[in-house]
Amino acid sequence: MGAIQRALIVCPASLVTNWVRELEKWMPEAITQKVTGNKSKRRMFWRNPAHVYATSYDSLRHDLEIVEKFRFDVVILDEAQKIKNWNTKRARALRRLRRIGAWGLSGTPLENKVEDLTSIFQFIHPGLNLDPYLSRPQLRKKIAPYFLRRRKEEVLKELPPKIRSEVWLELTPEQRREYEEMSERGRRSLMELASRKELTRPHIFRVIHELRQICNHDSEMQSSCKLDYLGEFLQKIVENGEEKVVVVTQYVNTTLKFLEANLREYNPLVYHGSLSSKEKEGVIDEFQNSPDRRLLLMSLRAGGLGLNLQVARYLCLFDRWWNWAVEEQAEDRIHRIGQREPVLVLKLLTEGTIEERIQEVIERKKRLFEEVVERIIPDGIEKLSPNELFEILDLDPKLAKLLKEGGSRKNDDTFLTYR
Repeated sequence: MGAIQRALIVCPASLVTNWVRELEKWMPEAITQKVTGNKSKRRMFWRNPAHVYATSYDSLRHDLEIVEKFRFDVVILDEAQKIKNWNTKRARALRRLRRIGAWGLSGTPLENKVEDLTSIFQFIHPGLNLDPYLSRPQLRKKIAPYFLRRRKEEVLKELPPKIRSEVWLELTPEQRREYEEMSERGRRSLMELASRKELTRPHIFRVIHELRQICNHDSEMQSSCKLDYLGEFLQKIVENGEEKVVVVTQYVNTTLKFLEANLREYNPLVYHGSLSSKEKEGVIDEFQNSPDRRLLLMSLRAGGLGLNLQVARYLCLFDRWWNWAVEEQAEDRIHRIGQREPVLVLKLLTEGTIEERIQEVIERKKRLFEEVVERIIPDGIEKLSPNELFEILDLDPKLAKLLKEGGSRKNDDTFLTYR
């Protein structure tokens, strides 16, 4: 107990926030410091006392002059194959860290050649000589004391049929800038409408959905922390086997098209409500039967019911719906009779945004309904109270009394494809 007083986690930039979230969830007694942002911010964060620091590979390389002065009880590399090339600046920087212990986490520690593994072990166990001319039995024997492998078939026996995982991400600088500008502009507009007693629910929904779509990607530079994470996830799936993935979004005219344009390397199929019945059948048949079609991009409403997609075992909710029951229906397209493998559901969320507050409101309502009426669940956004809508936008709930009601609720969903 207390053997580790200072630890460092190095991972891809898209995973830093999620590492911190998980540490705070499972180890709340420890002080955790996320080291991200520009150079001056990172310098400040490194100076903050903490038990665990979490940063990206590139940030660490740029901050080496600061970090190499520290002494860590353990350094953990997530996606350790990032240093498979031993002579890169990234790998050299990591080897200069002062550390007592070192761990490397990777699903693909050896991607192409023995030298991939050699570079990782130069960090984990510098004194272990892995001669590239060693035979495979000799190599296995040499690394065995320092290598713990968990095969998929071994792990799956321990997992529940469906695993849900929230992945918390940090907006890119471009997203954050556009988000803050839109947030301020939207708040001013709503306050002005409220002062004139002209504020209606569609006005609020317009601002909410605009902010939510910026959380998916910014409109000018098309940058996206969610796409960055999804790209890395898909790369691992493609490299590791024949698994198929379904990605779901509620925004057909913006996010679905954005994903299709930016994930062309994975030869995606696209499924949405504008397709004819014959076209929809063709998309599903091809996804189920073609080994070259491993990614299906789908709108939530079109794909929520009536489909059998057991050929996939990964589902990614690129954005959250207001009603968790609708999300469960989408999950059950792959988690249903005929599915022989545990299903992983990833829910992508952005930290410090409207998504965080929406999450809090919906989870609170979900707990309440499950406690009181079990599975009787409200239909969606139109059931959120004025107070909850104002809470989501971080506005004074007292202003809710100025909201004009009547005649607008039936059109709430028309704003889902706004922008």
